[in-house]
Amino acid sequence: MVEVVLSLEETIGTYAGAQRIVDNTKLLVYSASVLDPKPDTVTFTVDTSLDIPLAVKIRTDPLNLSLFNRDEKPMEPYFIAALSTFSLKGGTNMINLTQRDNKILSQHQFVKILATAVYQDRFVISVKGSTVGHIGALKASLALDKDVELTGLDKFSGISVPSAYLIPKQDDGTNFKATAVLPNRSVFTIAMVRLTTCIR
Repeated sequence: MVEVVLSLEETIGTYAGAQRIVDNTKLLVYSASVLDPKPDTVTFTVDTSLDIPLAVKIRTDPLNLSLFNRDEKPMEPYFIAALSTFSLKGGTNMINLTQRDNKILSQHQFVKILATAVYQDRFVISVKGSTVGHIGALKASLALDKDVELTGLDKFSGISVPSAYLIPKQDDGTNFKATAVLPNRSVFTIAMVRLTTCIR
């Protein structure tokens, strides 16, 4: 009977310890990109890492992460990032996630986070999901609910035009050429469509 009680306590402790690791771990984002924009889909990539205590090895089931704006109630994800099964061991674990043609679930929420990323000097990506973690022979339900703060594009402050000059008129009517420098202090990259500017 004593053995059973101790095993139960150890199991409960493992569950709580696994969740505590997730709660206390910061998601560090080294780069994030929104590319190939289409009316209903985008390609989303992110390079991140998780720090795990040295003595712990965790294998997870697949995980669907909802990306959303936390200040919006009720929660309305703008898209879902699907992570396959992965293993985490002691130390820093690098994770690369690439989602091609990811369906945009909420145009309104997606435009809101993009506008914040482009116009503000800081912005937050909120992620939420749940999965099952395997620690040896034991299984533990894990819930991930994080806010990741990133440096924004800050309206491309510091933009400059180091050169500009007239050229012979081209077949499409172009007769002006310039080089513009758009500073990006952020790890965030966004693809832009063709831009036509009228200078007066």
